[in-house]
Amino acid sequence: MATRAVVLSDVLCFVVNKLINTDKNILKSALFDFYSVEELHVGKMRLVGDADSLFNDLISKRSHIPHRRGLQD
Repeated sequence: MATRAVVLSDVLCFVVNKLINTDKNILKSALFDFYSVEELHVGKMRLVGDADSLFNDLISKRSHIPHRRGLQD
């Protein structure tokens, strides 16, 4: 049984469903046209946080991921 709550993210859902069958440049363009910078930032931080919680040793091995100025977490 899962001990964590499921968190839904529209951005991550879209990327997961389109990643395999869509060209990278088209996917990137669609993301920037449809979602705001804040929504993309929240999705990115959600993905990084979830990966860090699943793989504890990943935190020390991955490169620094900057937070954009002016955006709240």
